[in-house]
Amino acid sequence: MDHWHTHTESANTESRPRLALGQLECQTKSPRAVTPGNQPVPARVQLANGSRSEGPVSGEHKMFRRLPAVALAAAALVVSPLAATASAAPLSQCDSATFKNVGKGWTVFVPSEWESTSTTCNLKYGDNPHRDPKNPFGDPARAIQALQSNLNYCYGYKLAKDGKYGAKTRDAVKAVQKKLKLPADGIYGPNTRSALKWRMYNPTTKAWSQACYDKL
Repeated sequence: MDHWHTHTESANTESRPRLALGQLECQTKSPRAVTPGNQPVPARVQLANGSRSEGPVSGEHKMFRRLPAVALAAAALVVSPLAATASAAPLSQCDSATFKNVGKGWTVFVPSEWESTSTTCNLKYGDNPHRDPKNPFGDPARAIQALQSNLNYCYGYKLAKDGKYGAKTRDAVKAVQKKLKLPADGIYGPNTRSALKWRMYNPTTKAWSQACYDKL
């Protein structure tokens, strides 16, 4: 960075090209002199518009000098619209069921996505069994039956295992959610799945557990 001298500047200095808009050239003598009152010696400041200011470098001028760094930091924190849209995307309907391994040879039969071991999906009132009639793939009835069967065994309900997420199934889910201190919206999703107790199955011995466990 070139220095502005406190004496009369030469024609060569005055003929230098001006800085681009948004930039600031701020120079003082080096080393910077300090007055007996510990006040900085007035410095000459040249802004992008060509105007000059006499006096100590103000906080506003310092802000202009730091502007490029601040702008870069702000840009690094911007979340792309695509990423934000992806994170806010609604869960798909559970359209199958799978035996999820929970350790020591035991599994849990839980609703899942079609042709996948992913259990990050949901079931809600009106799934009869397909939520979208135009998307008839998978077997949502199997997912709903897995949930109904578990609610019956582990929580004492007597739901018809008809593979339809009707009012009785919704109300049972709401009651269990309330008991587990979850938002009682009647929608089975990942949070409800993790909080529920499940009956376990051992594929080696082909035996079901007598008790229910919160293993997910």
